[in-house]
Amino acid sequence: MLLRKQSPGKYSVVGQCFQDGLETAEGLLGPLPKAFVMQMRRPNGTFLPFFINTEEGKACEEDPRLGGVPANWERLDFIPSQDDPIHAVKFRFVGRDDILNSDPRMQPGMLRSRGVNLQTFRLV
Repeated sequence: MLLRKQSPGKYSVVGQCFQDGLETAEGLLGPLPKAFVMQMRRPNGTFLPFFINTEEGKACEEDPRLGGVPANWERLDFIPSQDDPIHAVKFRFVGRDDILNSDPRMQPGMLRSRGVNLQTFRLV
């Protein structure tokens, strides 16, 4: 998404855009480890990323930069509906009914704990 600064801390949306080099979340997680490449696959009609370790010839669904799923969270298998985001994943906090429609490792607190400098601003 392309934004235009209107005043300190306020931005307007100009529109969608593509920035080469950011499609694998480098802006939040940094570059992929040297041995890895990301590709997209389409199970159940939904595009999902997967990662290939080119040195070992192995593929996995988990982003190697994220590490393991935090304790007390489990990834859920589900069939996406029309209401789910394009890259839908669901996690549940074990022992509670809390279901998160995204990866808990990408939540602001978890990103900050990894050293990601997040900024808050207002769209006008």
